[in-house]
Amino acid sequence: MPKNEHDISFRAYRTATLSRRMRNAFSRRNLVYQFLDELLASENTLRAVGFKFMYRQARRHPQVVDWCRSRDVRIVHLVRKNLLKIAVSRVLAKQRGVYHSKKALKANPVHLDPASLIRQLDSMAGLIRDNAARFESNPCLEVYYEDFVANKEKESQRILSFLDVSTTAPLSSDLVKIN
Repeated sequence: MPKNEHDISFRAYRTATLSRRMRNAFSRRNLVYQFLDELLASENTLRAVGFKFMYRQARRHPQVVDWCRSRDVRIVHLVRKNLLKIAVSRVLAKQRGVYHSKKALKANPVHLDPASLIRQLDSMAGLIRDNAARFESNPCLEVYYEDFVANKEKESQRILSFLDVSTTAPLSSDLVKIN
């Protein structure tokens, strides 16, 4: 997703010309490969370029998964150990309509139906397993969210080292933990 009007999204790329619209309809895999290759080639002065790719996106867009496999892309797999907290976070995000924030939010009560929760937890565990297997041929570093939050410096160094990026690279984020 573009961060501002100057960033390009796949949606804008695939509809920019009649030729691309046709290729999107008849040869989407090749168009996705071309988009990602061009996007990364335009950033050739950088040591690493990345993007966030969520589990459900991997299922909906297998061409990106194939592209990652074919390019031996390094995967940083962020996993949360506590699946119950994922379920609570999802409910709160949906209630609030806020998924990321730069300021703390007030606590909200949450009600979870036990039967539905059990199905959700099983589904989440399956998604984690499926996606680990989906990229098993790629170099992969598994990072636990809880470990990252507890020791950002150590985990950041581990990630940068895995990506072969200078461990003195400046890292920052305005986002705060909201749940």
